[in-house]
Amino acid sequence: MDRQFWALSIGHFIISMNEIDHLTSIIRLDILEEDLSKNWNKTALTVKLKKQITALSEADNNYPELIKLLNEALELCGMRNLAAHGTFALDGRLPPTEGKESQYSLYSIKHEHPVTKEEIEMITKKAIQLSDSIAERIALISMSKNREKRASKGAA
Repeated sequence: MDRQFWALSIGHFIISMNEIDHLTSIIRLDILEEDLSKNWNKTALTVKLKKQITALSEADNNYPELIKLLNEALELCGMRNLAAHGTFALDGRLPPTEGKESQYSLYSIKHEHPVTKEEIEMITKKAIQLSDSIAERIALISMSKNREKRASKGAA
């Protein structure tokens, strides 16, 4: 059923974007070694990502792979807002094909065109992949930083 597909896709997409949002806290704590401000959890994901991209670019190690992934996540933020706050309804632009169900779409006045089934499927896969890749990159950076700390303690 079309409605179930949309529910699963939107749910997976929002969960993956929320995972990315949570990962920004881990980046701030573990990589940038900054405390979380009182307002951090209230800050919009786009703002968090932009701040972290800038901070990581200015850091000694630069972290180009993580910056690339965060830029890709930044591109999905508008779609996150649409998925969370947009309107999900039957798409009445085209008559239903005989023997097939009516098609749904996701739309908002702030977006030029409704999101199609194919588009939500593509961005959902992208968000899941990004969340996994960002988490993996954080783990690799954290392991490397821990190795460096142990090596510097051993040298002292």
